[in-house]
Amino acid sequence: MNWKYSPSNKQFYKFVDASLLPSDVVDVTDAQRLTLLKGIAQGGVIQIVNGTPTVELSIKAQIDALEITATPRRMREATLGIDNGWLQNLNAQIVNLRSKLT
Repeated sequence: MNWKYSPSNKQFYKFVDASLLPSDVVDVTDAQRLTLLKGIAQGGVIQIVNGTPTVELSIKAQIDALEITATPRRMREATLGIDNGWLQNLNAQIVNLRSKLT
C-alpha cells in the first residue's frame, strides 16, 4: 500500500510519519487512488465502505451522466420511434433522481 486516505479531512497522504496522520486513515493503492481521483473529478464523493474507499457519484453527477447519453442520434431514433423505449427509460431515471434532490 503506497497511500493513505483520511475521510475526515478528505486528503491522501504518502511518505508521512504515521504519528502525524489522522486516526481514521485507510490504506489505498496507486490504482485505487487514481480511480478515486477520477471519481471526484466527475462529481463523486469518497465513501468508506467496509474499510475500503469507494466513490459515490452525487445525484447531480448521476443526472449529468445520464443526460450526456442523449446524443443527436439517440434523440433522432426516439423521434422516429425506433429507440425501444430508451428515451422514456432515460427520462424516468432522471425524474427519479431529481425527486431525491428535494
